[in-house]
Amino acid sequence: MRAFLGILLGAGVAVVVIWLMTGVAHLFYPASFAEAALTPPGEFASPLSLVPLRAIVVLILGWFLGALAGACVTNLVTRHGYLGWVVAGLVVLYGLLLGVLYPHPTWLALAAVVLPLFGGYLARKATHVGLR
Repeated sequence: MRAFLGILLGAGVAVVVIWLMTGVAHLFYPASFAEAALTPPGEFASPLSLVPLRAIVVLILGWFLGALAGACVTNLVTRHGYLGWVVAGLVVLYGLLLGVLYPHPTWLALAAVVLPLFGGYLARKATHVGLR
């Protein structure tokens, strides 16, 4: 039961962090995101082509920080370092799902996998749970 609640709480923290970082990106670049959302399918190769690179970097940073924070919370609540990987994996799935919905360039798809996993790794090291 503790494992389930820890994963649920960690996933919630990850969602909040990603949501906040997405809000920051929208705050600094509102017009580009609005254009991307209103672009008819097929008019551009990807709606992300209308979004500035700095805004995309903020979104990627959100995936990393969300996985890091969520995995830290999960590790601390459950006292098992390996369960933080579940939250990091959920963030990876989220990034891949976005890649299916909005075609990503290759570097962005790679970042959607690597950075959340790196966040999970750092969370395990930072919490010192399950390490010998």
